[in-house]
Amino acid sequence: MLAFSYLAIACWVVAGIIWWKKRIIALAIELVGCLLWFALIADLGLKAGYWPLSTPEEFLLVTIGFAALIHALAEIGGEGKEVGWLLPFTAAILAFLGKGAFTTEPLPLPPAFRIFWFQFHTLTASIAYGAFLVAGTVALAIMLKPTENSPKLATIMALGYIALTLSMLLGSIWGELSWGSYWAWSLKEIWALALWLVGTLYFHTRALPRWRGRWTLALPLIMAGIALFSLLGTGWLARRLTLETLYIF
Repeated sequence: MLAFSYLAIACWVVAGIIWWKKRIIALAIELVGCLLWFALIADLGLKAGYWPLSTPEEFLLVTIGFAALIHALAEIGGEGKEVGWLLPFTAAILAFLGKGAFTTEPLPLPPAFRIFWFQFHTLTASIAYGAFLVAGTVALAIMLKPTENSPKLATIMALGYIALTLSMLLGSIWGELSWGSYWAWSLKEIWALALWLVGTLYFHTRALPRWRGRWTLALPLIMAGIALFSLLGTGWLARRLTLETLYIF
């Protein structure tokens, strides 16, 4: 399993390296990495016997896959050659950090994690976080090279915003059915709400003349930072502050 994960990581690193000179080939290699990564996730789910989005580690793995897939699909037919190079490297780094989940022995899931609402709550959340990671890397690339642009940035942001909104609705239904509360103010819910509020600000301000340029690009970058901390730092924060939370992903 680890050998295939390293192969997927290598695909993303190579795609990032050759992005400027061989963009079409880089896209093809990135998609190969996506296929390998999702095949590993499917194998993990089959071996565990449950939806492979049921632990924080699995959520990170699936989010990485969606980020790379959304990025590759968004870049097909795109004109800007120098705004897409960051995401393959970002996916490779995150994949390297999370690859150990493929060899972890699965544990029995609580009944609340096996119901329909939870499964699609985590699926839509993973799509949203993946989209925001893509948007953040594209925004950063544009800020580093202002002569480049990506007309698909707003579309990627819209995908993430819609998926996050749907995830929060599904999560509230799951929370009511499982815990007796639509909203519990857990760490994960607070970070998701912060992400949604910044996304709302982005769509309300991007049409304003004084918010164009770097100010508009700063918001996707902030959202990518929030998404990264939610993926990697929520568990650490919960332990650091000795907080009780129902789940951290």
